[in-house]
Amino acid sequence: MEVVGANKPYQCTLRIHLQNERHAMIIKDCMEVDEELQPLKVSKQFTITGSTLTLDIAATEVRMLRVALSSFFDMVTVSVKTLLEFDA
Repeated sequence: MEVVGANKPYQCTLRIHLQNERHAMIIKDCMEVDEELQPLKVSKQFTITGSTLTLDIAATEVRMLRVALSSFFDMVTVSVKTLLEFDA
């Protein structure tokens, strides 16, 4: 696995505060299933601290960073809505 940020000058860290650690784990597990489509251009690393899910993301181009962040927000929005609807 490549170190996030190695040879990728455009970087961002997102912290998402969730209801509990279990929800953070569920979302992390959902997000890590798919491999990055362009691993030479974008790298991601997820970590969990308590109920906070952190995403460190880096890209070779600012456009690639924007696309990766947009995709992540779309997927995490669906995941959170699903948890709110179906998790007891």
